Amino acid sequence: MENVNNDEALCIDALADIISVRPLKPDRIKHLVKKHNELYENTKSISPAQNDFFFLYMKLCELDGLIKKTESAKIALNEFSQIYHLSTGNIIKWLVKHEEDGLYIRENVKNTKIEISDIDNEGILWLNWFCIKVEIVSFIPVLDFMLTFNDHYDKTMDKYRTDNDEETYLECGVEYYKSNNEQRRLMDFVRHLINPPIEDIFSQATTSLDYSKLKNYVPLKVEHHSHTPSTELQAAHDLFHQDKYEDAKFKYTELLQSRNDFQEAWLGLTISNFILGDFDAAYIASSKLLAYQYRDLIRYIEKYKQNDSKSENEFYIADKTCEESVNDYKTSTDKLAWLAENRALYNSISIRPEGLPSIASCCLNGKHYENISVFHSTYCDAQIDENILDTKTHLEAVIHFIEKMDIKKLDELLLKQSYSSISKAKFMVELKGVFDRFNDSKDTVLYAEPGICQGCNNGCGGFTFLSNKSRNYIDLVIKSEDNIVTDIFECSQFKNDNLVKSMLGKRITFYKNDMPF
Repeated sequence: MENVNNDEALCIDALADIISVRPLKPDRIKHLVKKHNELYENTKSISPAQNDFFFLYMKLCELDGLIKKTESAKIALNEFSQIYHLSTGNIIKWLVKHEEDGLYIRENVKNTKIEISDIDNEGILWLNWFCIKVEIVSFIPVLDFMLTFNDHYDKTMDKYRTDNDEETYLECGVEYYKSNNEQRRLMDFVRHLINPPIEDIFSQATTSLDYSKLKNYVPLKVEHHSHTPSTELQAAHDLFHQDKYEDAKFKYTELLQSRNDFQEAWLGLTISNFILGDFDAAYIASSKLLAYQYRDLIRYIEKYKQNDSKSENEFYIADKTCEESVNDYKTSTDKLAWLAENRALYNSISIRPEGLPSIASCCLNGKHYENISVFHSTYCDAQIDENILDTKTHLEAVIHFIEKMDIKKLDELLLKQSYSSISKAKFMVELKGVFDRFNDSKDTVLYAEPGICQGCNNGCGGFTFLSNKSRNYIDLVIKSEDNIVTDIFECSQFKNDNLVKSMLGKRITFYKNDMPF
């Protein structure tokens, strides 16, 4: 009881401190956030005074977050003013470049209600709690940026929203969108419009072709200028982006039987065949594409369609050999030895014309040999993982192996003797327990979504690692110096603008009873 009363007294003193200086300027806000952070972390919001402090401190953190975006907002506004021609393409490129800042700023502006407060004659913004004054001039750049961003962003997103995808809700008289299923960004819809030349995908000095980049050329949503029957084409696109290429191929083919001038359908069919390894069929489909628009894609597919002269029996033997090798990989404790032992097999089933990234030779006369395809991807992934620091920074590698839930590779990568204020050995045991709980929910991979800590390490970057099946998640702050990871710890006050927490599953923590650190 004494501790509760003491905490309450500290919160009362902190409230008095916060409202003692008016107006609040950026330096003062930053000072208050740092000064009262420990009290905020320990506050359990029991008494009215503690509730008031907890609420007010959160608002200070949000204001501080806006102030930190001032310079990036100025840069974005300057870039917008230099757009010579405000065409759809130029605006989309600007929106995508500044999408992360734009979504972050408008969420914080909404939370602090800056945009609906009144400005008095002295240029001071009155906030609606405790009659606190905040110097409005400090926020003018982020507010100007938000107005510009919102105007063009919402108009652009409206082209891709459907009744099935989104619902709206009103808050303080402002209409907001909330996804009914998976919240998407503008980049998801328009990446096929702003991708670099497709030849850049093939020119990288990588082990294998990055199909995820190739997939970006197929629209997520049917383009509005398309004359294609939208329902059928959208169904094919959905299958394609769910990695159901055989089903997508059938849908595209079925659609093209009625009319053969649908460019989006030919593009989807071309890339579906290419990913499936049927290079002859991909080349035939690519011949229907507009040469001026897809010349790079057509040229590179032509290079890959030159298959070797293996017989059907040789493909059958190779397929069985690949199946055995993949099974060996699953039980292997020495991945480097496995790579060495299977290098000749990998070379025998790979197509790499003129030093381009490797693709599996897994189709013959329309038949797809799945084991060859699986072996090729397994070998390429293993080769990348074993030599990951050749192509990625230490930080990127750590994120990669957390996403794969590969505790062994993480143990090899992490350098320090302690993480999360415990020994590395104990930390690895706790992290393995986290991965086990994801696996118990049938999850096979995690996806990293960037965010920031708003608690004891306010402003530190980290990631929400979201699972692919259960949509359970864990929030981790990852500290680094010169791209070398120095610490990893769980965060209970994590801010992520890309995910709607109400749409997620259970929050996984390091402790089995799911209590935070």
